[in-house]
Amino acid sequence: MKGNAIIRKMIESDIQHLSQGFINQGWPGREENLTRYFKEQESGEREVLVAEVESAVAGYITIFPLLNMVLLQKSIQNYQISMSLSLFKIKVLEIS
Repeated sequence: MKGNAIIRKMIESDIQHLSQGFINQGWPGREENLTRYFKEQESGEREVLVAEVESAVAGYITIFPLLNMVLLQKSIQNYQISMSLSLFKIKVLEIS
């Protein structure tokens, strides 16, 4: 890929450009998700970095702060433990 590329924080007008990029590839638009990402960036819950090539939006990546990742992992673990306990209860009831 030739041209000047920059990486910057997402701005609100990127939502439409990024969503249109998905549509151009035959995928559904992503305005709802991208709007949520932008709001979460504004509140400090995540970072959204956008790549620009020759002044055109080319893609994005989202980054969660480490604390949010730890909380997400704990939430998943708690869900898995809960599911395991529920399955254990089901098996116990079947045996009885």
